Amino acid sequence: MQPTILFATTNGSKIRHFKLAWQALGLQEKFNLVTLKDLPKIELGHIAEDSGTFGGDALLKARAYAEAYNLPTISQDRGFVFEALNWPGTLSKEVMFGDEKVIHTKQMWEEQREENYNRAVSVLTNLGGLENRRIQIIQGLAISLPNGNFQTEEKISYGTASQQVINGVGGSYDWFFIHDGLQITNSEFPSEEALDEYAARNYYPITPKILEFLNEIK
Repeated sequence: MQPTILFATTNGSKIRHFKLAWQALGLQEKFNLVTLKDLPKIELGHIAEDSGTFGGDALLKARAYAEAYNLPTISQDRGFVFEALNWPGTLSKEVMFGDEKVIHTKQMWEEQREENYNRAVSVLTNLGGLENRRIQIIQGLAISLPNGNFQTEEKISYGTASQQVINGVGGSYDWFFIHDGLQITNSEFPSEEALDEYAARNYYPITPKILEFLNEIK
């Protein structure tokens, strides 16, 4: 019988990207992957994400859900850093979406697109005329077992911030992030599906330490 692994999110975008990366490694043949959408809802209350790192914040969530559902649990936290400002880092969600905003579905995203676009414009103006427009997209991954054993790892993707926000596919930093090796922002991909495939390969892989930890689960 395949061990069940919980990916602790209801965010449709995260689920799409993670499942594509999961399948690329053939992990669906070893594990039964479920998300919070597949399980009865358990109210955990607010989980403070205050570790100061993306990997640490992911671990706080992974531990809480692993204990609540008694399942090995993977959690992800992501954001970006303008290198010239060393900002916003783990405050990315707050500066892009506001303190209390949680977007779970594509419909919710479209309803809030104009507001989020205007916020992205405001965020990008912080670079002003700075010559250094280098930007990092950081993904923190953590896996926790119900017994408390865990592993964390971070993946950094490097690029440049565009001169203006491009309101196309994707959203958030997709609207101004130009990945090294590309000449366009993520939002200028021809379709959501094309961006999903690229994101799964380049931004949201199952990192080596997480993969090693997974392979030890029986």
